[in-house]
Amino acid sequence: MPKKSPSKKPVVAPRARVYRVIAVTFLLAAIGLFGTVMYVAFARATIVIKPKKEVLTAEFVTTMKKEPVAGEVRGLVLEQTIEEKKPFVVTSDGGQESPAQAMGTVTITNTTGTDQPLVKTTRLLTPDQKLFRIDKTVVAPARAQVTVTVHADIPGKDGEITPTRFVIPGLRANLQNKIYAESAVAMSGGTRTVRYLTDEMLKKAEADFTKELVDAARSEMRMQAVAQKLDGELFVTDVTRRTFDAKAGDERDRFEVGLALKVTGIFYDDAALLEIARANLRNLAGDERELVELDASRLKITAESIDADKGVVQLHVSSPAILVLRTDSALFDLARLAGLPADAARVYFLRFHSIDAVNIQFTPPWQTRLPRLKDRIRIRIAE
Repeated sequence: MPKKSPSKKPVVAPRARVYRVIAVTFLLAAIGLFGTVMYVAFARATIVIKPKKEVLTAEFVTTMKKEPVAGEVRGLVLEQTIEEKKPFVVTSDGGQESPAQAMGTVTITNTTGTDQPLVKTTRLLTPDQKLFRIDKTVVAPARAQVTVTVHADIPGKDGEITPTRFVIPGLRANLQNKIYAESAVAMSGGTRTVRYLTDEMLKKAEADFTKELVDAARSEMRMQAVAQKLDGELFVTDVTRRTFDAKAGDERDRFEVGLALKVTGIFYDDAALLEIARANLRNLAGDERELVELDASRLKITAESIDADKGVVQLHVSSPAILVLRTDSALFDLARLAGLPADAARVYFLRFHSIDAVNIQFTPPWQTRLPRLKDRIRIRIAE
């Protein structure tokens, strides 16, 4: 039989393998290029900065007058001079209980046909031998009655007796049943509180009286200033004289305080003053910080000098406010930040004392570096 020739395996040409490698390489390069394009097109980073709020106080002096120029404040000055006296009651603070003569009223009955005169301090005696005396000379008319006040002979609570009948031991024995006294209500006042004036009472009375006079003056001045449409006000009180008709340590139930004082009312344009305060704070803040809060109620305003005749006042103002970093601060140099790893960017920001915290938000979220293009980076200041 004729021999069969052996079968030959197909041979892949070297050129086909090269083409395949080139195709795969091209595909990978295309995918890489696509990823780079997508990264450049869509990569974003938002750096959220939480700044430290810094309290800054501006101190300045401005002029207030009727017709102000630039940098001054419109205002009005009013004055009122007051001189008054007022009585005050001594409080029971520090008072001490002391025995006193109980007092009351009795009715003296005369059943005889003859008037009976009774002199002041005539004795009246209770069944249990407690002695009282009448306070004035009276006449007990025949077959009639007379009313008179009496007091206990001995001070103390023992004199606070219930209603009873009294004999008049100074009369003859045969008259004591015919001329007698009776009380309808209990006697009272066997003790009393002794009150002593103290320094604290004097000081409080002066302070209360001063406030009363100043408040009245303020109300009157406000009525005069209301037409000027001035929202701000400042009052200066000068007590020129004070008098007391008693001193600390005196035993008194009442005392009198006299005051002479001058109240000056300064009424000014609150909005204009606030704008001057803002301008001063902006100058202090510089280019790195901006004003975020200025509370008008926290301004401390005092009068350095007052010329009431000319209506001119020099106002000293202390204006506290809160400042934070500006978003366009030189700290936020995006060219310096572009391409930095997230950790390095955080370290960069946290080294500044004016920054409290930093958070970096990436798009897409798996990114770990800031975009290399600075226009893909945004700075946001947190509230």
